[in-house]
Amino acid sequence: MPKLYGDLEKEDRLLVHTISYSGNKPGFVEVEEVLEGDGQLYVNPLTGEQWLETEVADPKLETLEQKVDRMLALLEGGGVGEMGS
Repeated sequence: MPKLYGDLEKEDRLLVHTISYSGNKPGFVEVEEVLEGDGQLYVNPLTGEQWLETEVADPKLETLEQKVDRMLALLEGGGVGEMGS
C-alpha cells in the first residue's frame, strides 16, 4: 500500500511531498491508492482523505508574458527613448 509523506500544515492537512511504495519511515499516511490529477496533493492524516488543490494566482501579479507584451507595446509605440546616447 502506498505511503504519503510531507509537511503537516494543520492537524487534518498534510502537504504531500513523497509517495513511497516500499519505504517505512515514521510519519507516513497509508492509503489504498494515490489520487492523481493536476494540482498539489493533500491528505488528511486522521481519515486518509486525499484532495488536490491548484494554486490560485494573485490577480495583482503580472505574468512574465504580460510584462513582455507591455514592454513590446512601449517599444512599438515610441514610449521608450533612444538607447545608447
